Amino acid sequence: MKHFFLLSLISFSVACGERFEPFSLVNSTRVMAIQSSEPEVRPGEETVLSALVFVPPGKDVTYAWDWCPFRTNAVDKFECPFTQEELIELISENLPDGTPMVNIPLEDFDLGSGQTATLKYPAPQPFLQAICNGIQEAAVDAAEDLAINIPVVSCEDGYEISVRLVVTGNGKTETAAKRVNLWLGGEQPKDTNPKVSDIRIRPKEEDKQTLIDAGHTWVSEINDFENDWYVLPADKSTPILVGLKYDIDSFIDEGTIQVYAKRAPDGSPDKFLDAKREIIEFQWLTTFGSFSQDQVLYFSEDEDLAARRQTEIFFPSTDLSQEPEVSNGEAFVDNCPELNNADTSDGCIIDIWSVLRDDRLGAGWMKRSLIATGVSSASTEVE
Repeated sequence: MKHFFLLSLISFSVACGERFEPFSLVNSTRVMAIQSSEPEVRPGEETVLSALVFVPPGKDVTYAWDWCPFRTNAVDKFECPFTQEELIELISENLPDGTPMVNIPLEDFDLGSGQTATLKYPAPQPFLQAICNGIQEAAVDAAEDLAINIPVVSCEDGYEISVRLVVTGNGKTETAAKRVNLWLGGEQPKDTNPKVSDIRIRPKEEDKQTLIDAGHTWVSEINDFENDWYVLPADKSTPILVGLKYDIDSFIDEGTIQVYAKRAPDGSPDKFLDAKREIIEFQWLTTFGSFSQDQVLYFSEDEDLAARRQTEIFFPSTDLSQEPEVSNGEAFVDNCPELNNADTSDGCIIDIWSVLRDDRLGAGWMKRSLIATGVSSASTEVE
């Protein structure tokens, strides 16, 4: 079965076309992240898969979830190389002569069409252990040009499978995938998801009075521009003026950043490296505006976490979609006539997401919204 496992698990790089808009701009149907409630599933357990999906107002989409007992790749739209029936038949064909067809109690690959999906620990642990061992054996014997595309796995750390989500609607199909780890008896602490506690914002100090004069009283809560922030509420949109820059902060629950020891490289006298904090990736997305940094990594407790989780967001007052350093992708002002109204209760909604990922399989996110009510006369347009 070595070649079976080898060819099934080859992983290809993703080819991307040119974009005139930043990756952080979300203006059409898009799967931004997928979370597994339990990044590691143990025998008898189950995990709930949920997705962070943007659907333009007034549009409808459908969801389709499935899973695959192998790591899939974007080149094939994360499609599993075998159906459940084909997999069982192929395993049986590779058994010694005279061995009868096996009946493997493998969970159905189809996970339904809801906005969430539930995945159970999908098969007996010895069967999953055998698959994992087969992958490792195939990697040892693989030709060099194929071996580099096989994920490095250690069965002591578990066996990773793939869950796919297909979102369809409005003439567009978005496909995304999430890896989930199946526990095989390893010693590592169970992986959990990092958590965003709050999204916080503050204007530049020189713009405080401009916002207050526009009736945006939330700014009055900020006196110390080094330490004070305004926490964006979940139940309403916070008013802002277009044409200004704002600092923004993804306030993470530090207790959800786990400490664990990575497996030491082959040949090392120790089984594990020294225990360290997880690597956390901070990613920002928005329906309008551009970030000074939309993706940042936090590596260890030796770094300044506050500095890593903060960025700057700029809301230009003109269409700058062809300027890569400040691209907003669409003429927001032209599409928001409310910005010309004197009533500051009118405006256009801007959604902002903070997405966290750790260096294992954990993920978390938070969404908050702003409402653009006007264009600042003190606009900090691009020089």
